[in-house]
Parts: sequence; structure tokens; C-alpha cells
Amino acid sequence: MNRRFGMDQVCEIRCAMTHAGRSVAEGLQDVLREDGVRLAHCRIRGAFMGPTGRLARLPVKTREAVYEGELDGVRGVAAEGHPSSLFNPPESLRPGSLDLVLPTERPEEVDQYRITVRASDIDIFKHVNAANYVRYVASALSRRGGSESIHRAELKYSGQAVVGDVLDVLTWSLSGDVYAADILRGDEVLFRPVVETESSSVL
Repeated sequence: MNRRFGMDQVCEIRCAMTHAGRSVAEGLQDVLREDGVRLAHCRIRGAFMGPTGRLARLPVKTREAVYEGELDGVRGVAAEGHPSSLFNPPESLRPGSLDLVLPTERPEEVDQYRITVRASDIDIFKHVNAANYVRYVASALSRRGGSESIHRAELKYSGQAVVGDVLDVLTWSLSGDVYAADILRGDEVLFRPVVETESSSVL
């Protein structure tokens, strides 16, 4: 996230696919405010799953839609009259680079938060929506006394969760406001992020 923003904010979402292989694609997404200021930026790498839930080949038309270059977006000062959040705090510019590194190991000392997947967590593909994995982590960080406002993240998805699955969210501190987490179903790691949160002094 480059900036915070709140309810009723008019936004434009720009997407572009930058690479397409047999079954894996990479892309960019930007969220722009109506005055052109970029609110958020992400790079995505994912595998194409067919109707059966198994890895499938990308359609030819999809592979032909590759875009070369960066999405156009302004990262400047807000135009007058554009509040940066619901409570209108001073606007702060966030780093534009995604340089968080996923940990390869989990320490023995972690905080644990258990949840059961609800029907409302499921998307049209009948598994937990990607954004809800991040929400689970934010809730776990809040329970351990940290900020649940995540503004930067590096995410790795390794499996799918469905309604009724019991998941353990394990979180641990890396440094300052940077945390790592594992979401497990039994011993299977479904999701591992490293996230940077906003400290309470910023909120």
C-alpha cells in the first residue's frame, strides 16, 4: 500500500499480464485514485487452475495478451480535498518497492490462532479467497497486540482451504513491524506471508 484511503473513495484498478507460460502467469495491478495518485501496487505470480481444481494450460488468447512495461501511475502529493483515510490523518507516502523476503524456516516460539473457515470466506472457485488469508493473518497479529493494518506484503500460496476446514495461524516477529506467518491445515502449510504493518504511532 502506498497510501491509506477510506469509504466512498472513487478508484480505478489497472491490471496487466507481464508473463505467461504454459500454466503460470505473472502480472501487475495498480489501484489509482480519481486524480491519478497510486494508492496500491502489487505484483502477482500464479498458476491457472481448471474447473477440476488441477493445474491447467493457459488459454492461447491469454498468453497472447502479455503487456511489456510498467503501468502508468502517479505517486505524488494528494490533490486538495482528497482525504487519505476514513479518519483523515496526515497522508504518508509508502515505499514503492516490494523487497520483503519470505522466511524459509519457522521458529519454535510462535503465537497461534485457530479459525474455522466460514462460507462467507469462500470465492467463486469454492475455496478461501486470497484476500481472506491476509485477513486471517491481520486478525492473528491484532490478537497478539500488534497492528492489523498491513500495508506491504510478500505472499506465497501453497494450497486451498474450503468451508469447514480448521486452520492454525502461526505468527512470529522478524524485526520491528515486520512479521511472518504460516497458515496450516494439520501439518500442511497452505499460505506463508511476510508482512509489514503500520505501528500504532502512525494510525
